[in-house]
Amino acid sequence: MDRFFAPTLKKVRENIISEKLFVKGDRVLCALSGGADSAALLVFLTELRSELGIEVCAAHLNHGIRGCEAERDERYCDLLCKRLGVTVEIGRMDVPKAARERKLGLEECARELRYAFLNEAASRLGCNKICTAHHADDNIETVLLHMIRGAGLNGLTGIAPVRDNIVRPLLTVRKSELILALDEAGIDYVHDSTNDETDYTRNYIRHNILPHIYKLNGSADKAFYRMCASLKSDSDFISEQAEAVPKNADREALSALCDSVLVRYVSLRYEELMGKGARLEGSAIRLIIDAIKKARGSVKYDVTGGATAYISHSGIQFKKTGNNKEDGFFYRLKMGENIISPIGYRILITTDKKVADEWKNIYKLSILWRVKFDKISKDGILDIFVRNRMAGDRYVFNKMERDVRRQLINFKIPVQKRDTLPCFCTENGLFGVCGLPVSDEMRAEKGDVAAYILCAETSI
Repeated sequence: MDRFFAPTLKKVRENIISEKLFVKGDRVLCALSGGADSAALLVFLTELRSELGIEVCAAHLNHGIRGCEAERDERYCDLLCKRLGVTVEIGRMDVPKAARERKLGLEECARELRYAFLNEAASRLGCNKICTAHHADDNIETVLLHMIRGAGLNGLTGIAPVRDNIVRPLLTVRKSELILALDEAGIDYVHDSTNDETDYTRNYIRHNILPHIYKLNGSADKAFYRMCASLKSDSDFISEQAEAVPKNADREALSALCDSVLVRYVSLRYEELMGKGARLEGSAIRLIIDAIKKARGSVKYDVTGGATAYISHSGIQFKKTGNNKEDGFFYRLKMGENIISPIGYRILITTDKKVADEWKNIYKLSILWRVKFDKISKDGILDIFVRNRMAGDRYVFNKMERDVRRQLINFKIPVQKRDTLPCFCTENGLFGVCGLPVSDEMRAEKGDVAAYILCAETSI
């Protein structure tokens, strides 16, 4: 069979080898829709499997969108796999219903469910890699689509030949070459009628813009591939620089970074919280960069995807919206170590100066309160608690009544921490906030029986 499409098969083989897409012993799952792209991919993989030392399986998902046409595609995939001697797994999902339930667009939901199905099928069939049939024309369409939407450097690198366990062997081959190869070999394929509609932006680019690009440059596919590879190299370098920046870098250090590295650093921190592949909108990134470089105080922004960005002198931190503030907390304290996991703090109360100093050194604390023991106890039993900060909180230290909110700003406490700081109280009221001085009234003097209070953040 390979004599009919030897030139195209050779291009695919060379790309597989140059990009190191497979190693001997790989078990590969081909994502099979039944269209010319995926049909050609499956044929090429079966032709090369002996030489490459790989095993080939396939998976087809009926999305429940196109009625009889979808049923036809499913039957075709089953027959093609039998003809080629390939094990196939076929799945069915009601994508329109799922899209409504998840409040997603049909295309977005279909893509999510399709990749979930492919990963599950790969696991069941023992496949360590998944092949998709993205080709050179798809790559050009993707770059143009990202350009139209104002993507940055990362968005202009095109479709990656390898992403996690996904590999794409056809990125150097045009769609017309795939169709010609199948036609010459007498292999049928199915046609998805929705690909003819130009209501979708990608289809519009495919039918109305791509032909003109090839008129201007008949080798546009090769030119775009070279450009994407070059931009990917630049993008990887910027990522390396951003990844080398400490996660706890303060505002001064971040402000010294060039914008391209800082943008990537911010994107990495967001992705770290929200999950791999999560992306910030460009407008949100610009606001954050301006705040890091220009704002004097602490600011916060609610950004895309249900997260809040906190920018202060200590740098930037992202927290999921709704998880950055306790609705209210109240914890009674005992002598010794108190671990309060819900708010992320541990508190030590002791009358042993040596123990207090050791604890202070372990957690590298700058503040240690030495308080009058009789002020925090009743009949020798500790009687204090911590609560969340409240509007109007005030107490006296350094001979003046201080507004807590204002002092948190003066002491440069990061804005994202202010609502979960333990506020120390007795029945007589507030006498200290973690990170601020203790009240004048509570401070132990020479001759007083003293207790030591220390407060440290904890990951427990």
